[in-house]
Amino acid sequence: MDNLKNTCLVIGSGSKNVQQYLSDHLSNCGANIILCGCIDKHFIEQIEGNALIDVILVIVNDNYEEDEIAFDRLLDNDHIPILFYDHRFDEILDSNKEYGFSQLTIKKLTKKLQILSQDTHKVIVEQSINTQELNTKKSSVKKENNLKDDRKNSLKIPFLSKKMVSDTHTKILQSKVKNVWVLGASLGGPDAIKQFLEHIPAGLPVAFVLAQHLGDGFIGLFASQLDRTSSFTVKEGLDGEQLQHGEVALVPVDRQMTIDINGKIKLLDDAWQGHYHPSINAVIKNVTHTFKKQSGVIIFTGMGEDGSLACQEFFKLNTHNIWAQSKESCMMSSMPDAIRKTNIVTYSGSPEALALKMVAKYKTP
Repeated sequence: MDNLKNTCLVIGSGSKNVQQYLSDHLSNCGANIILCGCIDKHFIEQIEGNALIDVILVIVNDNYEEDEIAFDRLLDNDHIPILFYDHRFDEILDSNKEYGFSQLTIKKLTKKLQILSQDTHKVIVEQSINTQELNTKKSSVKKENNLKDDRKNSLKIPFLSKKMVSDTHTKILQSKVKNVWVLGASLGGPDAIKQFLEHIPAGLPVAFVLAQHLGDGFIGLFASQLDRTSSFTVKEGLDGEQLQHGEVALVPVDRQMTIDINGKIKLLDDAWQGHYHPSINAVIKNVTHTFKKQSGVIIFTGMGEDGSLACQEFFKLNTHNIWAQSKESCMMSSMPDAIRKTNIVTYSGSPEALALKMVAKYKTP
């Protein structure tokens, strides 16, 4: 086979066995393997500025710790297409010499790589699922779609623009903030958050604090993009400002942010501790400790486990307000999967379904 003839390919995986296996098989398909390795700083440095690379294949596996900073840097490139393949396989427990890759899978990857190397799409995400899982997912999606329709018909809450907010709603916005939820997201988060906020009507008595793993310098642009499509006011979290119902405050990437019981935002001079910027764990801890049972958390698409520890601590106080984006609707489900594994998630759904659940919780009789 020469489907990938003259295609210069880079392979990234946490498993050396998978690197070698894919390198051998994709080479047989005609690919010129330029680099194989784990996604880390050194790997990214070897890619950047290399004009020979046609496409990058990244194997994502929950059993390996992902370097999210390196992934963010990888996504910042504007000239090399990327194929993410979400490969559910445990090479320690499974003695399969093919490391979970069937001939059909190799053929599928070859076709996708061939298309992507010649296409204008920057990123494609694929998942490795068997027929039984596929049927289960189809059934789950169908049930969720039916649930969406039922909720839409029962709620009957009109979508209101900011300009259409009534005097009653204005009074709600001007009152002291009471209900505050943390929205935590990483890879794939911007689209998921946008979908979520598009289905939140103006006047709902809740405020959101959005902690999104994002490159430094993009928070302002992200806030503007969300504000244009949301009924809520979306803005950067600024020192001394008062968070109110009907607003979304974006947490800065370069410095820590806290909110007091009156909703007043305080920016600290200290950088975020740990691997993630901003730290979703730290944001959840602050908000849930401050607003207690009037707070909540939704973990959206992303890699890693940021937010999991703080959610487990919050669960001891409030066993109902920990939600997560459903696996099938995620670009990358590692982050919501991490809290689902601890059995503390009380509701999982698509961004739209999560919004409808939020509306149902806070709608007035």
